[in-house]
Amino acid sequence: MTSSVTDAGPNLVHGVTPSEVVLMKAQWLPTLFAKTPTRASLLELQPSWPLQKISVRVHRNLSCEFVTSVAAPYLAFAGFEVNWIYSGYDDSLAFAESSDADVELVWLDYSRFQLSSSELIDWLMARLADLRSRTRSPILINTDIQKTEFNTRLLEAADSGRRRPARPPRRDRRQRLAAAAVAGRRARPDLVRHRRLLGLVPQRLLAVVRADVGAARRRRRRRARGDRHRQEGEPWIGPSC
Repeated sequence: MTSSVTDAGPNLVHGVTPSEVVLMKAQWLPTLFAKTPTRASLLELQPSWPLQKISVRVHRNLSCEFVTSVAAPYLAFAGFEVNWIYSGYDDSLAFAESSDADVELVWLDYSRFQLSSSELIDWLMARLADLRSRTRSPILINTDIQKTEFNTRLLEAADSGRRRPARPPRRDRRQRLAAAAVAGRRARPDLVRHRRLLGLVPQRLLAVVRADVGAARRRRRRRARGDRHRQEGEPWIGPSC
């Protein structure tokens, strides 16, 4: 009697344990990473472990079926089963296809573009920015194996395009207090105006104002304590002013 996934225990997935998956993948290593793997040997590899299904949409001006056909065993080794969605051949990269995909792949024959390296990179970055505005999926692009300098500049442009924008400058304490006064539940218009005016007052004058305000607060607290003691009939020795 064959056991199902439900009654086989937590370590059994689709009838295969994780240790068995490791052993089966180890048997693939000589074929996958041979010095010159052959198409026939790669196509003979059929995974018997669970795979995660993903879709990859290909935007191209060059046939790529000869690559994707032998990519299946390498993707299966990584745990993926890919559904390839091919576009028509388009040098302009109009991105006419609108179906959802987990990954966007741009596959180009760069020799078809009669542009300098800098012009081609600028145009390509503009087209990729348009593609990014259409999808949130990862975007992959092939390089030109015959142009090392072009590949370097392309990768630098792609890296600079995905960097996070610079953070805004940090606000000082007065600005944070003003923002808190506006956003707080107990914000008052007079307090907001007071905080905004502080940004126009020189620091030395602010120090004097703070000292005077602090002294006034201390005098009020002393008077309040004296009033409380007098009401309770206790002697109180405090300031006369």
